[in-house]
Amino acid sequence: HRDLHYPLRRQRQMCIRDSFMIEHDIEFISSLCDPVIVMTEGTVLTEGNVSSIKNDERVIEAYLGN
Repeated sequence: HRDLHYPLRRQRQMCIRDSFMIEHDIEFISSLCDPVIVMTEGTVLTEGNVSSIKNDERVIEAYLGN
C-alpha cells in the first residue's frame, strides 16, 4: 500500500474528484477516501463516511467480521 498511498493522495489534492478502487484494507481506504461506497456481490451495500461504514452492521458482517 505504501507504493500507492502517495500518488493517490496527490491525485486527491489535485482535485481529481472521482476514483474507483477495489480495496479491502479499511484503514488504507479511510486515509484516502470520503465518502466510501461498499459493494458486495456486484451491488452497493452502503455508502457514507468512513465512521458510518465501519459501524454499519452489513459491512461488519460482510467484510470486517463480528
